[in-house]
Amino acid sequence: MFFFTSTSFASASNVLQDPGFESGGTLSWRKWGGILEAVSAPVNTGSFAARVISTTSSTKWIYQLTQVVPGSYYTFSGYALKNDANISYILLRISWYGLAEGTGTELSHVDSTESLTENSSGYRFLSTGSVLAPDGAVSAKARA
Repeated sequence: MFFFTSTSFASASNVLQDPGFESGGTLSWRKWGGILEAVSAPVNTGSFAARVISTTSSTKWIYQLTQVVPGSYYTFSGYALKNDANISYILLRISWYGLAEGTGTELSHVDSTESLTENSSGYRFLSTGSVLAPDGAVSAKARA
């Protein structure tokens, strides 16, 4: 389950679509490299979770694009599982863009305050903490 919320507004609702993959699919999510699939085990909560499969050592991301307001604060957080020695690390990242489509040059990014580097049998919580959308940012990619 992932959360992307604005802490600048009175009601901080999650803007991600299908944040817990409970649709049993991955249509709301995009990927960069690898294969993205919904699985029924292991899960943190609910009935499904996402799994990224890769046969190469290059970086892989799953992400959603969302519109943002420059000068507002946002938090990206969620639960991840690192249980494969072939994975170097897992982190969360918010990448800010000046175009609504999330294309072009990345304005900047911020990573979760911790990353998963050791294998574990259980899910662990990661978060960027509350971060300010930079001037000129109109969209962001919430990446795991």
